Amino acid sequence: MNFPELVTYNNYFATAKRDILYHWMSQPSAYNTLKIYNIAPEFFGRYFGKRLIDYSFGVINGDNELGNCPIIGVMLVFFQKKNFALHDIFVLCAELKNTFLSYSLKHEVLTQNIMQEITHLMDQNLRGVIREFTGTASQTDITSLTCSIDYNTESLKYTAETTTSAYQYLQEIEIDFELLDELNEIEAEALAFMHLDAVMTHQVYDKVISLLLSYMKVLNWLIEFKEITYALSVLVDILEHTPLENIDKEHLGVSSIYLKAIISDLSMWHTSVFVTQSTEDIHYLDDTLLSSITQLQITLSGQDNHDTFDIEFF
Repeated sequence: MNFPELVTYNNYFATAKRDILYHWMSQPSAYNTLKIYNIAPEFFGRYFGKRLIDYSFGVINGDNELGNCPIIGVMLVFFQKKNFALHDIFVLCAELKNTFLSYSLKHEVLTQNIMQEITHLMDQNLRGVIREFTGTASQTDITSLTCSIDYNTESLKYTAETTTSAYQYLQEIEIDFELLDELNEIEAEALAFMHLDAVMTHQVYDKVISLLLSYMKVLNWLIEFKEITYALSVLVDILEHTPLENIDKEHLGVSSIYLKAIISDLSMWHTSVFVTQSTEDIHYLDDTLLSSITQLQITLSGQDNHDTFDIEFF
């Protein structure tokens, strides 16, 4: 289904994304649902809500596939770790639809056709969320899912795939070993910086972010591993929007442990794929990495539970 009526108002709604997000997170049912699971609405809005809204506008423009939101996989891993109930996911998604409709009515752009298009858009997105949630929840090990990204559209599609061994992968491609040496140097430098001090300093924090960005740039040359690049982009976004001085001592220590573990996991993955060629699945790190980053999000959100919206979402 196309969205001819919504397309005509696309520019109008695009400028209203901040207001739509704010009012969505301010709805009592959405706000209270998040609070039940000790999730700060500001945190959810920044890392998930904003992206869900961006995705919806992409569907209207024809840039994204209806019912296949890129952020769903990361969000559902986060929800699973919080023991989020399916009916509460429904409440959150329903409130986004209600907010969209209410905003349209308030600003006198709601017609019968626009109401039908908004309802269809949001209902199909909810259907995709429920499909992914029930599919993931039925698995004893979420690593049975892989997440493949269309690099041009940054669209993630979750499907069951056959595994590819490191040996098989390296037989099929030509690897620039200078790139691999660069990955090794970045990993070693990041771990060395994190071991410099018992307490994370601004210098180390900024350096780790810089090194992660460098790691992403190198991985961009290895098309097969865009999933890891995407996961690292989420990690960098978290760190860049979490000033070091805003993290209390307890959470800073735990966060440092997670960061070291993430970099160590990257190093072991890099070695098992390109050096020893011992892994039977070159994508084994994809979901594990997302899970670790999600756990870091949870740790940081635990010290960021404000009762008012004092954070810029965009």
